[in-house]
Amino acid sequence: MSDVVGAEPHHIDELVELICTTGPYRTAVANNSDGLDYRAFLTRFLVAPRLANSYVLLDTARGNRVIGALVCAPLNDFAPTDWSRCSPHSIEGLHEPFKTLRIPDSFYIDALAVVADMQHKGIGKTLFRAAEAMACAAGYQDNLSLAVSASATGAIRFYHSMGMISADCVKMKLPAFPPFLLMRSASHFLSYEQVCS
Repeated sequence: MSDVVGAEPHHIDELVELICTTGPYRTAVANNSDGLDYRAFLTRFLVAPRLANSYVLLDTARGNRVIGALVCAPLNDFAPTDWSRCSPHSIEGLHEPFKTLRIPDSFYIDALAVVADMQHKGIGKTLFRAAEAMACAAGYQDNLSLAVSASATGAIRFYHSMGMISADCVKMKLPAFPPFLLMRSASHFLSYEQVCS
């Protein structure tokens, strides 16, 4: 295994495939009840524009196979997505609901995914720790945030074990997507003693 490294253009297809395995996209891709090509959507509107904020974990023992993907950056640093090229149905269904979330400026984990045959081997933890280190380097000590499918109980347990807490919820307008939970670093919140002092 190697370190988490910056993704390169030749990793885009693997990044998209990995993101398609995560809770909300897995459901949407499998059901495709909205009639969208989610792989094409992710490639064009999310992964390619955010390649500078994308990272991969390579398995050097298996020919540098991508075994993990991470997309993260300070929230305000994400390149704005050009939604004008996207259908109004997609904008309303995928983008608008997130405007209701109260996401303060933080270091945002947009995607974290591990290939199925490598799950439960510490790779998710490695990717999460890499995001924490990047957050610290960017001045966001203990100030991480992410959105996770509210139905992804395994992912929610994982993020709780990494010190994240649920902070808000948003319902999606596309039926293929479950509600999302906004999660934040637990240490970012004031303790009872701090509030009362």
